[in-house]
Amino acid sequence: RWILERKLADADVSIEEQNNLLRSLEKKETEYMRLQRHKMGADDFEPLTIIGRGAFGE
Repeated sequence: RWILERKLADADVSIEEQNNLLRSLEKKETEYMRLQRHKMGADDFEPLTIIGRGAFGE
């Protein structure tokens, strides 16, 4: 975030545009962190084929 703030300060960007870009970054960070916390389960995958049936002939 501070890298973006520094680059925006060096560039000729209005304060309103800087705020819009920072808000956009915050939304992306929030969504990324939400996805990181999501636990993966069997429902997150779709079965393609059965690899083996085992000794019980399932």
